Amino acid sequence: MTGNYSTREYREKLYDDLHVRLRDTVILMCAIFIASIGLNMNSTAVIIGAMLISPLMTPIVGLGFGLAIFDTRLIKQSLEVLFTQVLVSLLVSALYFWISPLSYESSELIAR
Repeated sequence: MTGNYSTREYREKLYDDLHVRLRDTVILMCAIFIASIGLNMNSTAVIIGAMLISPLMTPIVGLGFGLAIFDTRLIKQSLEVLFTQVLVSLLVSALYFWISPLSYESSELIAR
């Protein structure tokens, strides 16, 4: 979010953006799939690339902003979205590594 927003405008923008949407969930699933491939290939660059396309930033910003202005509703909504996205991430990565023919643990996988 760029521009000169007041606290109220920024809060309202975050409230509008803090929802679990199918579009964000699909992007997150793709990012986790790419990150899992990066872990499997022992490629730090692929893992970082997957982190860049992941839509996890909005709930993290919402949580930080909610804590900064003591807005419990914003904190609660941010945590709900973040926990949902983390759950989706864990399920997708577990599914990938269950299906993947991984026969050994790479140094990247052990480090993560």
